Amino acid sequence: MTIKSYCPNKYIGIDAFPINDEVIKAEIETFTPNEMFDTVTIFAVLDGLYDLDKAITNVKNLCSGNIIILTGFGFKPDLYHTIEIGEVFLNAAMLPEFKQSYKEELIPNVYLIEYKRN
Repeated sequence: MTIKSYCPNKYIGIDAFPINDEVIKAEIETFTPNEMFDTVTIFAVLDGLYDLDKAITNVKNLCSGNIIILTGFGFKPDLYHTIEIGEVFLNAAMLPEFKQSYKEELIPNVYLIEYKRN
């Protein structure tokens, strides 16, 4: 089961390194379609960026409803993580447009978080 199966009306997938033709080659920091989306999902992406502030600003501009993020907190930069993300920073970066409405720790230090537009 894929996230696409839960989005019967419209689904657009982007990835800096797409694995198939259904996914658009793009980066979250610079993706600028001529539309907004009700829901934006970001799975295991934020800790691999070079410009987290730019990515969050762009995602907030793309989303009219809610943003769902799967990410880890407190992982130090290494081969798989370019930056360390903190929960306080992420929550503050989403304000004032969005506020956290749901958070679940899936495994130690890895969370599924939903932010809803105010």
